[in-house]
Amino acid sequence: MSCKTENKNYITLCSVKKGDTWEGFNFELQEDNGTVIPLDDVASILIQFKKNKTAQIANFEFKTENNTIQFIDGKATLMPIVMNFDIGIYFFDCQLTYTNGKVSTIFEGQIELKQDVSR
Repeated sequence: MSCKTENKNYITLCSVKKGDTWEGFNFELQEDNGTVIPLDDVASILIQFKKNKTAQIANFEFKTENNTIQFIDGKATLMPIVMNFDIGIYFFDCQLTYTNGKVSTIFEGQIELKQDVSR
């Protein structure tokens, strides 16, 4: 089940419990003006999750280079992952690198990782 709320270029994903499998989500690549970005124009996608927006190192990430982001049915899809990370709110953004070398951040958002009773 995909669970998210969107407000223009900001996505709030539904919370997930620590240790549970997060099903990921999919999205259509769009410019700020709503124009769909052809997948053939995209060289790579990187989405980094950080507890602190200014941290140099991500707590976890998804990227096309390691197939944790895949193109399925014309959309970019973050693949499922077991959320074995520290509890708290994580911030993320989606950075595209185009085949022509241009780099663009197309959205940002957050997800909360909550404590589970079972350990």
